[in-house]
Amino acid sequence: MRTILRNLTRVSGVQGCVLVDRDGIVILSDLAADASDERVGAMAAAIVATVEDSLSKINRGPLVHLQMDADEGKILVEDAGTGLLVVLTEKNVNIGLIRLEMKAAADRLKQQQRARAAVDIA
Repeated sequence: MRTILRNLTRVSGVQGCVLVDRDGIVILSDLAADASDERVGAMAAAIVATVEDSLSKINRGPLVHLQMDADEGKILVEDAGTGLLVVLTEKNVNIGLIRLEMKAAADRLKQQQRARAAVDIA
């Protein structure tokens, strides 16, 4: 999992990423030293919970991807199976490339979770 996050952080414009559970507890982090992974995780989980509740109320299905744009950069959140993949970016980035890389990273994280679950069952 660490390699997946590290590779995502190497994408141009990505400042860091964190994998958190649905309660905002940090599973793994690759953020810059000046960023609080606990704060980022808690914030992302709280926002996702609110968005998922809203999506449910208007019958839009489960959240797949969330993007927030701010003056100093973007925060992207992708469903990663049992957790949330949160990515912080610079302001001016190739968002299409980052979203493709996030989706691939989230898919790899889900595959690792399934493989671990199969080993646990066996």
